[in-house]
Amino acid sequence: MSVQNILNNPKRIDKIAKKVFNSVDKDGSGLIDMNELEKVMVTISSDLDLPMPSHNEVKEVFNMLDADNSTMISYKEFRVLIVGILESFA
Repeated sequence: MSVQNILNNPKRIDKIAKKVFNSVDKDGSGLIDMNELEKVMVTISSDLDLPMPSHNEVKEVFNMLDADNSTMISYKEFRVLIVGILESFA
């Protein structure tokens, strides 16, 4: 299945986004906090041999995703990130 086909299928996007969201939401609260986001960003950077993100970089990404300024990232907010990533590959 191509990335464009995934982008044209909201149910498929939701399936992917929920799987990734749940893997980041380590405490199962249904929300992602700053620490959870930082851990996943550090892991991804390490796996890809990229420089480790600074705390300020993590905070910047977190604030960008936290559209309602609740200090937590909801699934709805996280889904926007996943769509953006998919679009970058389309």
